[in-house]
Amino acid sequence: MFFISIRAKLIIITCLVCFASIATTAVLFSDHYQSLNELWEQKAEPLFWLFILFAACGYCAQYFIFKRLRVLADTAHDLNQAEPSNKNQVVIVKDEISQLAANMQNLRNTIKKQEENNQRYTQQLIDNQNSLERIANFDRLTGLPNRLKFSEIVNSQRQAVGLKYANIAVLMLDMDNFKIVNDAVGHELGNDLIIEVSRRLASLLTKDQIIARIGGDEFAIVIPETYHKIKAPALCRQIFKALSFPIKIKNWPVQLSASIGVAYHSEITTNEEDLITQADIALYRAKIKGRNQYIEYVQEMDVMQKRRLTIASSFEQAIQANELNLLYQPKLDKGGTVIGFEALLRWYSPQLGDVSPAEFIPIAEQLGKINQLTKWVIKRGISDIEYIQKSYWRKLQFAFNLSTLDIFSESTLRAIRHLFKSSDLDLNLIEFEITESAYMHNFREARRAVDEIRKMGCKIALDDFGTGYSSMSYLTQIRADTLKIDKFFINNLFNNENDQKITQAIIQLAHSLNMQVVAEGVENASQSEFLFNSGCDYLQGYYYSPAVSADQIIKTINRLERRDTVVPLSSA
Repeated sequence: MFFISIRAKLIIITCLVCFASIATTAVLFSDHYQSLNELWEQKAEPLFWLFILFAACGYCAQYFIFKRLRVLADTAHDLNQAEPSNKNQVVIVKDEISQLAANMQNLRNTIKKQEENNQRYTQQLIDNQNSLERIANFDRLTGLPNRLKFSEIVNSQRQAVGLKYANIAVLMLDMDNFKIVNDAVGHELGNDLIIEVSRRLASLLTKDQIIARIGGDEFAIVIPETYHKIKAPALCRQIFKALSFPIKIKNWPVQLSASIGVAYHSEITTNEEDLITQADIALYRAKIKGRNQYIEYVQEMDVMQKRRLTIASSFEQAIQANELNLLYQPKLDKGGTVIGFEALLRWYSPQLGDVSPAEFIPIAEQLGKINQLTKWVIKRGISDIEYIQKSYWRKLQFAFNLSTLDIFSESTLRAIRHLFKSSDLDLNLIEFEITESAYMHNFREARRAVDEIRKMGCKIALDDFGTGYSSMSYLTQIRADTLKIDKFFINNLFNNENDQKITQAIIQLAHSLNMQVVAEGVENASQSEFLFNSGCDYLQGYYYSPAVSADQIIKTINRLERRDTVVPLSSA
C-alpha cells in the first residue's frame, strides 16, 4: 500500500501541474484572444495534450521503477521473516553481494591501473621517439650535432645569406695524427681527448656559431661571415692557440694540433653539401702542406681533389703493375767517401704521371695502406741490397723510412722481422729512419718499437730533427744512433744567422749524446763546406747526387769518389 499511495500522489501531482499550467496559460493570454474557445484551440489544447504525454511517460517510468523497488522491498521483508533454516541463504546472498561489490572495486582498480600504464607507455613512446631523434641527429660522445644535423644547419644558414647574414663560412677541422695518439693511449682515453677537444672548440664560439662532430676526430663549424671574410681566419687562429696547450689525460700531457679547411658560400655552391665538400677539399690541402694550418678553398682545388681520389683508388694497381720503384740517394763523409744510401719510394703512374711521396704518403696513411707500402719497400730493398752486395766489394749502409703508423703496428714489425730473417743481410748495416714528431706522439710506444728494431740488430736514425717537438729532456732518452738535421735549416743557413747557430748547436748536442749527424738537402758547395766545418759527419742532397736506381748505385759511387763530376740542380 505504501508504494501505491506514493504512486497515487505522483499522479495527482502530475495532474495538478497540468491543470495549473493550462490555467496559467488562460490567464496570461486571455487578453489576446476573443473567446475561451479560441484560446483553447490555439494555446491551451496543445499544452494540454503535451502535458498528458509527459504524464503518461512519467507514469510508465515510475511504474517500472517502483515495481523493482517493490520486489526488493518484498524480498527484504521475506528475508527478515524467514525461518532460521533459511538464514544460510541470507548469508549466501550477502556474501554474493559483498563479492560482487569487491569484484566491481577490483574492476575499477584494474581500469585505473591500466589507464596509468597506458599513460606511462605513452610517455615512454614519446621519450623513445625523442631519444631516436637525438641518436639520429647528435653525437653520443660529445652531444654535438652529427653530420646529418650539421647539413641541415648549414642549409638553414645558407638560405639566410643576403637576408640575415652577409655570408657564411664552413670550417672542416681534423686532428693531426690523432689515430696514432688514439692507438697509443687506448680507445677510452682517446674518447676523453675528443671530449676535451670538443669542449675547447665550443668555448671559442658565439651563439650563432655552431660546431658538430662529423667523424672520429673530425669537427665542422658553420659561422656567419662578413663581406670581407675576416671571422673565419680569426677563429682558425683562436683554435690553433686553444689546442697549443697540452691536454692532460691521467696526468699524461698530450700535445695535439689541427688542420682546417675553410669554404665560403658563393654562386657555385648550389647546396649545403657543395659547401661542406669544398671545406673538406681545403682541409686535405692543409694536411698536404704541412698540417697545423688553415687553407681557404679555391675552385682550382677541384682538380686536385679529383687527382687525390684517383690516387686513393690506384694503390693496388700500383703494386700489382710494378708502378712503384725504389731509388737510393747516397750519403758521403767529409773525405768524399760514400758510406751508404737512403731508400726513397717513387711512383710513376701511366694515368697520373709522377706521383710525389708528399701526395701519396698522406693518402696511404689515411686509407690504412701505408703498412702495405712499407712491407713492399722492405721486400724490394732486401732484394736490391743482396744484388749490390754480390756486385760490390765494400759494405754499405742502407736506410729505410718508417711512418708513424708503422712503428705502432705490431704486424708490420713482425713482417719486417720475418723478411730480414729470410735474408742473408748484415743487419748492422740496416738503419730505420723515424721522424722526431712520430717518436714524440707516444714516447713509450715508440721506444718499445725502437727496442724491437734494435733487437733485430738494426740501427735507428731520428729524422727531420728540429721541426717537431725538439724536447731536450726526451732527446736524452731516445735510443738513436744517428740524428738527421732537417733541410729547413740547411736551406736557410745563409739567410738567417740564427739558423747557423741552431745547426751548430744540434751537431754539438748530438755528438755529446754519442750520435752521428747527417744533414740532408745539401744543394751547394757553401752549405757542404759550412756543415763539414761545423762537425757534421755525413751529407746527402742534390749537390752530390739525386736518388738513383739500384743498378746505378755502383756507377754513382765510382763517379762521386773520383770527384770528377757533380750533378747540378738543373739535371736532378
